[in-house]
Amino acid sequence: MPTKIPSSLKKGDQVAIVCTARAISKEELAPALSWITSQGYVPVLGNTIGKQDRQFGGTDEVRIEDFQQALDNS
Repeated sequence: MPTKIPSSLKKGDQVAIVCTARAISKEELAPALSWITSQGYVPVLGNTIGKQDRQFGGTDEVRIEDFQQALDNS
């Protein structure tokens, strides 16, 4: 199977942030969100941000669904 190379990000493109593992809050993400915005991108927070299931950002099912939604967003 040939390697797919996506096009480069452009100003105004969305950048998804999801919890694939450890829980994280919006407050903890503030520096990253500031940097993403300063580069001209639009941060999009997944449903897992701010959720917690033990040390994880939600249950396995919730994290999988959030990650898949981010992948499916063109």
